[in-house]
Amino acid sequence: AWELDDYEAHLSQQEAWQDVSRLTDDIDRINADTHYCIGFRAAGRIFMAAQEVRGAEQFLVDMALNPDYAHRLMEIRTAHTIRLLEKALPAARGKIDFVQYNDDLGTQLDLLISPRMFHEFLLPRYRRIFKTVRRYGIRVFMHCCGAIRQAIPDLIDAGVEILNPVQTRARGMAADGLKRDFGEKLTFCGG
Repeated sequence: AWELDDYEAHLSQQEAWQDVSRLTDDIDRINADTHYCIGFRAAGRIFMAAQEVRGAEQFLVDMALNPDYAHRLMEIRTAHTIRLLEKALPAARGKIDFVQYNDDLGTQLDLLISPRMFHEFLLPRYRRIFKTVRRYGIRVFMHCCGAIRQAIPDLIDAGVEILNPVQTRARGMAADGLKRDFGEKLTFCGG
């Protein structure tokens, strides 16, 4: 994608056909005999979606050399995610237990981007998305692959309560150390 207005229009079309009118009926049907933990997968993926739109290498170049473009692309995606949440979460009428948000930030050795870029481009947007979820009394479940240890305190501060997948072979992601350092504030899922 080169023309961001086209991308924004495309996402608006997606929003128009998304129907949440039967959401509570579907949850009630699923939970007719028992209670499952009900999750809602957010459309977010700010970082991953931007890479899908531009190509991973090009988007990383955009962040470094064309930051205004990168910011606008991620802002379009953030606004889209928040609009979808504002549509779905009230329609669920308190029957969703968590919102799953996916955005892979790590390699096996470290973050894919510098901590400065993480704080500039991603963290403020995560805060807005997760604040929207938390406003409805719903937990934030984040799937984020790789060696993301240095981002965990910021993710917790932004509102993440459940972290997945916990790649224990990635640098700094040993389960015992994560539990020791973050276990009072974070639930770990999978690994």
